[in-house]
Amino acid sequence: MEEIKGNLINSQGQVVHPNTEVGAILDFYQKAVAKSGEQLDIKGKKDFNDGILIGGKKVLVEGDTSKEPKKVPRNDLQAINTSGFYYYTGAEKSLPPRDNEYKNGYMIANFTDANNGIVLLIGGLIYCEKYRGKWRKPYSPMPMTLWSGDAKPGDKLTLAEPAYSFNYLRFYVHTVLGNNYIDVSATHNNFYVTQAGLSGDGKSLRGAELALEISKDGKVFNFTKCTIGNNGAATVVKDPCLWRIEGVRDK
Repeated sequence: MEEIKGNLINSQGQVVHPNTEVGAILDFYQKAVAKSGEQLDIKGKKDFNDGILIGGKKVLVEGDTSKEPKKVPRNDLQAINTSGFYYYTGAEKSLPPRDNEYKNGYMIANFTDANNGIVLLIGGLIYCEKYRGKWRKPYSPMPMTLWSGDAKPGDKLTLAEPAYSFNYLRFYVHTVLGNNYIDVSATHNNFYVTQAGLSGDGKSLRGAELALEISKDGKVFNFTKCTIGNNGAATVVKDPCLWRIEGVRDK
């Protein structure tokens, strides 16, 4: 490539090219270019810290404030109506039930307009959808732990959130038939949890049934009985046989 050269003239009009060309360039660098901070900048020109526009669109740079989470407007999740990155402390209104490790955290909102959008609570993967101006029941592929321990008939179990906040309840049962879970609709007043299995020789069907009564506020279970039926005979179980209850919102 052909090198393009031109004259450098000092303040007295004297040509100083080419003998002092390098010196002039270094002098310009020392006097006109700011070297403080994390980047170079031409003095008198706007710094790039506020962002760069390419084709009319903003390019995100380190420290851009658009990356910082915003406070939930009016301290109410259902007041969100614009897309953005938000944080919640747990004191806000309209937050869905969630596990203790997600009592506070971050949310991403995506709205096509003020009446249609989705808010995602990142930690618990809980979706809150606003459709045509109305908020729908929260949805999540992840169950929430409502109670855990080792319960036997006669025990009372206090749930972390009301059972009616969920579509299904998932009961984790352990008996002589094995360890597994059973999903039961959360709309009952009396819950009957049935675990099925075969006898040791595989010739007869056996079943365990747990009976639980829910309080009016949906917060307390009274574990009334557990019975195992085997080939026409029934055995009352008094030992612990229930160790976990989860709320399910994905059905």
